[in-house]
Amino acid sequence: MRRHRFFVPTLLGSLLVGVTLGAPRLLAHSGESADESAGSYQSYGSGDQVTPASVVVTPESGVVGALVGVQGRGFPANQPGRLRLGPESVVPIRTGSTGRFKVQVTIPDVAAGDMRVRASIDEVRASTTFTVLDGASTPPTTAPPTTPPTTAPLTTGPSTTAPPTTGPPTTPPTTAPPTTGMPRTWWRPEIGVVWQWQLSGLPVDTSVSADVFEIDLFDNDKSVVDRLHAQGRKVICYLSAGSYESWRPDAASFPASVLGNGNGWPGERWLDIRALDVLGPIMENRLDRCAEKGFDAVEADNVDGYANGTGFPLTGAHQIAYNRFLADAAHARGLGIGLKNDVEQIGSLVGFFDFAVNEECAEYDECELSTPFIKAGKAVLHAEYSSTTDQYCPLTTRLGFSSIRKNPDLDAWRQLCP
Repeated sequence: MRRHRFFVPTLLGSLLVGVTLGAPRLLAHSGESADESAGSYQSYGSGDQVTPASVVVTPESGVVGALVGVQGRGFPANQPGRLRLGPESVVPIRTGSTGRFKVQVTIPDVAAGDMRVRASIDEVRASTTFTVLDGASTPPTTAPPTTPPTTAPLTTGPSTTAPPTTGPPTTPPTTAPPTTGMPRTWWRPEIGVVWQWQLSGLPVDTSVSADVFEIDLFDNDKSVVDRLHAQGRKVICYLSAGSYESWRPDAASFPASVLGNGNGWPGERWLDIRALDVLGPIMENRLDRCAEKGFDAVEADNVDGYANGTGFPLTGAHQIAYNRFLADAAHARGLGIGLKNDVEQIGSLVGFFDFAVNEECAEYDECELSTPFIKAGKAVLHAEYSSTTDQYCPLTTRLGFSSIRKNPDLDAWRQLCP
């Protein structure tokens, strides 16, 4: 989920365990799949925009002594707190500048069954239920494959292993044929390419020295793309594929049935990505616009709704199916496509995407999760907001990332690694 607009959180008040606000949710998920479970929140936001606190546990079950990862978001920034596992185990935690934390913990010695995982930071609380398996049980396999399949499966519908049991039909659109077996005819950025990312402060400053520019689909006409091409640059088309944006010219195309909870940004709501019969044609039309304006590739934003409080029972399987559909639809139009964040599912998606766009992996100590792209010969376009170049450049340069520092609103300012 992007963080390119200014958003100043203000504490709204306390919510006790068992009380929910808006569409708060907690996730317990295993790598590439997730199921929502009811939880309790204290939330904060700006104006009417509420950002619920949330916790993700990976995997969602395991035996005593196993190592699991716990991530939280929506908490006050730069604050210490506690993570409680079961009745007695307590782990200290601390959020970063955007209100998130990430730790690894060992499942304590408790009886098999449901165990409560609770995070508390500056009176903001979130909790979820984790399943402790009997020692004789075999925990579920949670690691996604590290090698993409040699022949890509059809990606225009949900995975057959985890079909949705509720919600609208998921019949895929028929206008974008799958690209399985097709030779690559689209552009792909090289590892180490220098890039610029400008979504605000228009017009686009084409004087910035960069091999690749990423700019907004709707806010720029074909002449901007042509001008960049004339300067020898490649151009990536930014669009949101996982959220409704009320100000976009095609906003009326989204029926109320696919609009979920707000995602924390004014005028935006999560989409029900299971409804490919509805969303598929809309996204294909957007990709058509990218192609018509001459863009070389596309970045589809907000493609990790399964790990957020969308208001829909999305799973990781739904997300993978939707993301692969987007990749096939882009390729069918001669466009490369980058995977935006969604780092937990990279193992299942690296074979379908041409590059990665990552925000703040250094801030959250998760840059290593994007290295499968580098190993596959594909670029990682990386941006940090609050960290300084001396804090992240030694790491990301070693990993082969194309790193830049940007203002959160993604105006023309940019700082490269030395």
